[in-house]
Amino acid sequence: MQRLCQASPRSGEGLRKIWLDDDCSLRFPGRDAEFCDGVELGILAVLMDQRCPVIERSISPGNVEAAQALARRFGYFARAVPAAEGLSRLTLEITRRRPALRVV
Repeated sequence: MQRLCQASPRSGEGLRKIWLDDDCSLRFPGRDAEFCDGVELGILAVLMDQRCPVIERSISPGNVEAAQALARRFGYFARAVPAAEGLSRLTLEITRRRPALRVV
């Protein structure tokens, strides 16, 4: 059973869902696709700024390239695979750095 945190009335059934988490999504009536893309990327940016070690989200396939570029900027490795409902499942992981070696 999937619980939805919908910000739209029932009349907005055709609106695109923006997934906050696996079981919680938002819809914004009266907003275009560019707005929804910006919200998806904004959510990812906040999570990356908080340095979450692993982030997994479903996003629109059109946002994958921008999300990957943003992930590189924040020091994350990003991979995306096709998911249900025409979405892409994006996984972001902090890139591991080798420890700095010091002469003792």
